[in-house]
Amino acid sequence: MTTNKPVIFVTQPILPEGLSILESIGEVHQNDRGRPLTEDEMVEIATTLDPDAYVGTFAEPHRVFSARVIEASKRLKVIAWNGLGYDHIDPNAATARGIYVTYVEFHCATVSDHAFALMICAARKIVPAAQAVKAGEWERQGTFFNMNFVGTNIHNRTLGIVGLGRVGGGLARRAFGFDMRILYCDEVPRTALEAQLGVERVSFDDLLRQSDFVCCCVPLTAGTQRMFDAAAFAKMQPSAMFVNVTRGACVNTDALYAALRDRRIEFAALDVIEPEPLPTDHPILRLDNVLLVPHIAGLTRETRSQAHIITATDCVRVLQGYRPKLVLNPAVEKVRPLPEWRGTEAG
Repeated sequence: MTTNKPVIFVTQPILPEGLSILESIGEVHQNDRGRPLTEDEMVEIATTLDPDAYVGTFAEPHRVFSARVIEASKRLKVIAWNGLGYDHIDPNAATARGIYVTYVEFHCATVSDHAFALMICAARKIVPAAQAVKAGEWERQGTFFNMNFVGTNIHNRTLGIVGLGRVGGGLARRAFGFDMRILYCDEVPRTALEAQLGVERVSFDDLLRQSDFVCCCVPLTAGTQRMFDAAAFAKMQPSAMFVNVTRGACVNTDALYAALRDRRIEFAALDVIEPEPLPTDHPILRLDNVLLVPHIAGLTRETRSQAHIITATDCVRVLQGYRPKLVLNPAVEKVRPLPEWRGTEAG
């Protein structure tokens, strides 16, 4: 360390508007390796740089904020995370050390938009149709070329949402505008949305059997890991379309591949998959009934900018001795209570 400022390590690229907030109070170091760091590399950073704060701006494929990394980070006060899913963070280890873990919920509406967009692309065969036009097939095949891309309606169909939290609830609101029947499966009854939108709470098995579209909107936990397995896909209708916008590990990729290959379900539209990035020789990429995009559900110009500002601001608040706006591990307040921020902004 070259100054008396707190040391901040950013694990993945941060936009200038977020970086300037961090630099206003800290000595900022960024991951310069052009790829996500491994747990071992994070331990090395913890022991050599000894940061006061970690800032994460994108979903990490490794346990970069694991108990091992947290234990090695002797001066750590805050892990500022730009997202909701926290499978790469050990919040219990952080809480035990009095380390605040912050999060961002700003981009949930954007993820809900993306989930609905994937549904539309899947149902209406938009991507293969556009690719065929660019390849010259329309000119070669002529007038009835468009009959190769007869899709299915979304309106008046049944949507099953697994996890009716912020993202799933937003998807339900969008589906309501398309006159869809909406089923949901959630540990928590969502009575407000039931009254507002007429959504129906059903069991996981009933949701799978009845839905034309099934969307995974649950966070990755021990209970949701690979919950979409061979048995789950076997219960879905052969015409069903599967969408995932949360975490790839909620799905058994081999089971999904087999279900798509054998046409036990019609289509899958995926923002996430396990592993990420997916090897180019993976057999699922050779199927014509899968659409895979590279974990972009929360990535828009507007949401990235605002989310990075929120992440940086909450990081600065903790480093200045104040409680952040959004605390992922609220039990930490009993271990290391902090006063509320009284100003207009941190830093």
